[in-house]
Amino acid sequence: VTYEYADNGPSKQQILVLNRVDAASVQTKTELTLACLYLDYNLRSQIVRFNKTNPDYRIVVKDYSEYATDDDSNAGLTKLNTEIISGNVPDIIANETGLPLAQYASKGLLEDLWPYIDADPEYSRDKLMAQPLNAAQTEGKLYRLPLDFGVTTAVGLGKVVGEYTTWTLADVKNALSKLPEGAMVFNQYYTQSEMLMYCVAMNAKDFMDWQNGTCNFDSDEFRALLEFVKPLPAEFSWQSDGEYESDFTRMKSGKQLLYPMNLNDFDNIYYTFAALDHDIRFVGFPREDGSSGSAFTASVTLCITTACKDKAGAWAFIRSTLSEEYQKNLWNFPILRSAFDAMAGKAMTQEYQTDANGSQVLDENGDPIPISSGGMSYGDEPMIELYAVTQEQYDTVMELIESTANFLDY
Repeated sequence: VTYEYADNGPSKQQILVLNRVDAASVQTKTELTLACLYLDYNLRSQIVRFNKTNPDYRIVVKDYSEYATDDDSNAGLTKLNTEIISGNVPDIIANETGLPLAQYASKGLLEDLWPYIDADPEYSRDKLMAQPLNAAQTEGKLYRLPLDFGVTTAVGLGKVVGEYTTWTLADVKNALSKLPEGAMVFNQYYTQSEMLMYCVAMNAKDFMDWQNGTCNFDSDEFRALLEFVKPLPAEFSWQSDGEYESDFTRMKSGKQLLYPMNLNDFDNIYYTFAALDHDIRFVGFPREDGSSGSAFTASVTLCITTACKDKAGAWAFIRSTLSEEYQKNLWNFPILRSAFDAMAGKAMTQEYQTDANGSQVLDENGDPIPISSGGMSYGDEPMIELYAVTQEQYDTVMELIESTANFLDY
């Protein structure tokens, strides 16, 4: 008995009857190994669908996270790297975080996926969201294909940070000076080391050159990051006194300048606008070169290795994850442009109350009554009902996407 969950439409439960047959009568499929550290739920479901329907190829998953122990959480990664060094290279690599794809690419282990996209009869570059793909490139080559995306950024109140679109450390200090004495850049739960990791992950290519195997932290950019995190606590004590206040409450009362967030759907943007009284600016994190302080993330990216035994088969699987069926059931923004547009169109369509005959119900002023699509609340914030995303909110999302140029790498 199998169960297949669906966000759109009914979920399905099926009874499968298995019949033993002569092995010689079974069509042989080419098996391709997919290596990962933990397997994304949606990708798992897609592998099952692909293996059921494709007559020529079968994806076999090897999840190296099973080798992790309480004493060594990186044991799986160590095993994968050891196997690669010994020549046992997987055909496909699925990455959430934790796999050193930049290092693999610099060693010539990964295929450039642009030629596959350009040669595909259905999924050309203009059918995909260009900016996340451009940010995922390394020197013009696309070694990993993000199947979805979000934007890690920092949001502030327009009345405080509205004069900035990007900013330096000096700009952050100037904005902070507008708040009452004792105000913090972030809340007290972020420590110096956590925020420094955050910032380096967003700007990894500024400090590490994987092609040449060098790194340099002796730069004004890195010094600025050290200055940026210096006011944060070295460690946080959960026994500290004081009543909990959410980030948005602290920002509106002048106790906090910024809230770091990952914007990955339209419910998120509606809630952020409403929680901050419709006065927000996505200024991101400070960068001394004046470029965008935001970075793309993805729940999963896919790579084809140069040692893949059947690259056409590997691409057949990867292109299956670009289908409308797969892309419209993702939790993040989809990488397929038509699916992204459909998500936006749905988010911007307001539903209204109707009677038994399907006619709109009007309020005492003669106006139709909008229906909430649900509610969200964080911490001590009041529950905020979610309604249709406005044109202003949609434009804000698109401006953030188009201005983001980096991809977050742990």
